[in-house]
Amino acid sequence: MRAKKWLVLITAPIVVLAFVCLFIIRYNNPCYNPIWYDISLAVLGSALLGFIMSLIEYFAERRRSMEAFYVEALNVARVFGKIDYYLPDEPLNVIKDCIVEDNNNTLFTEMRKKVSGEELVDIMGLNVEDSAKKAFLSLHFGGIPELDDELDSKQFDDWYTEKIEKYRQEIFQCIDTYMMVRDSSLGTLENMIGNLDFIFANKSIRNSVYTDVYEKIRKMRYLILDKARFFRMAKEDSKHLPICLTLIQELHGILFKVEENDSPSATFIYKQFYDDLCNDIERFRAKIYRQDPRIEESKPYMMRGSPVSDISDKTTAEEETE
Repeated sequence: MRAKKWLVLITAPIVVLAFVCLFIIRYNNPCYNPIWYDISLAVLGSALLGFIMSLIEYFAERRRSMEAFYVEALNVARVFGKIDYYLPDEPLNVIKDCIVEDNNNTLFTEMRKKVSGEELVDIMGLNVEDSAKKAFLSLHFGGIPELDDELDSKQFDDWYTEKIEKYRQEIFQCIDTYMMVRDSSLGTLENMIGNLDFIFANKSIRNSVYTDVYEKIRKMRYLILDKARFFRMAKEDSKHLPICLTLIQELHGILFKVEENDSPSATFIYKQFYDDLCNDIERFRAKIYRQDPRIEESKPYMMRGSPVSDISDKTTAEEETE
């Protein structure tokens, strides 16, 4: 792109210079010589032809470069569109407390196998806790239900264990969507934005693309990378899962918008960052083809609560992601 631009900028003054020389030789030269006039005319013709060809190549390359950046920016944006919102049925703080308690109880069990003596265990402050479990059960049963025999008690504990394991797997699935952003690269996009170099409105277009698209992607990606080390640690050792849940909540507050509806009761989740980013990319696409941008209104991609009309289909952003 830059080579085509400079080819136009170089051939343009050559055309002007050749025309001036031709004018001087033909009209202001007392010693007029047809040979020099013919030479100047040939130089003007070749320079004019080179300028026209370079101008055609410039506009063709300009469009190719902008289209390439548009496609790559859209591919990078789709990675952010694949990030899932973790929306369990229970409050997140209750789930987090249950996972922390389960981790501590597992650690206690392992320590009891290695350490002999109740006194030493008491000194270490290790003990089986069930306060988070009781808080969780109170959401479902209004407290711990009365059980008739040992078999019922075991089935009840198995149910609780399965629920906690289910939450772990759901959190890991959400973490995997963030890890896709970590594994992505902005190298190609950076090269393409560096290749955007125009003759007209160069500064305004480049600044708009850099601020509205590239810089927005870069800052969000680095924000996720800053927290991705904890996600990686959680993949290796699940004891780091509670802190990951806190980090996921922080990222959700930046990437998504949550709306609560009282009548009927429902929770709507919007991919706000992804929708805004796609609209900014669409504005850039409109500049390529000199069209009015097709700005899409952000629509909920996830809902919890009573069904609401016109929510059965995925949002446009979600369809593009797929």
